[in-house]
Amino acid sequence: MTRIAQEVQSTLESHQIYALEHFVPCVIPPQGEARIGQAEDTTAGEEILARIRAIPAARFERNKEEIARRIMERLKSHLPRGFVPAINEEEETARILSILEEARGLSDVEFELQKADLVQQVKSAYELPEAPVDICLKIQRHLLDPRIIPLLEEKLGLTEQE
Repeated sequence: MTRIAQEVQSTLESHQIYALEHFVPCVIPPQGEARIGQAEDTTAGEEILARIRAIPAARFERNKEEIARRIMERLKSHLPRGFVPAINEEEETARILSILEEARGLSDVEFELQKADLVQQVKSAYELPEAPVDICLKIQRHLLDPRIIPLLEEKLGLTEQE
């Protein structure tokens, strides 16, 4: 079975291997999971950036470090228990603050075009490392499962039509 899975893997193209690496078998996609080809939802982060842009300049200057620290703490609170990101809090506060100041300095049109990228920049230090995926094992479990053959034959129209 492993040899056949390796043969199948060698025939797959890079986008197909990517799809297999990120494939989660389910009937209804899990909440919060991006489907293959979909971008991650950044709506909440975009709303926060929009609110920060609306703060008057003097108030932002007085509270900007506290705002950046609260964003950092909020992002850390979403990490799994026991996972400690390797970040220096002062440097991280400065990094977040520079992104916030960049967002505040953009025109409304530029902000609308760049807000998702800005959110990704803020979140980038808090992304979990991905565990390696054994593609051969996924091929064996999902593509070479004997129960899948009748479904594939039906999809391909190989079964006798009555």
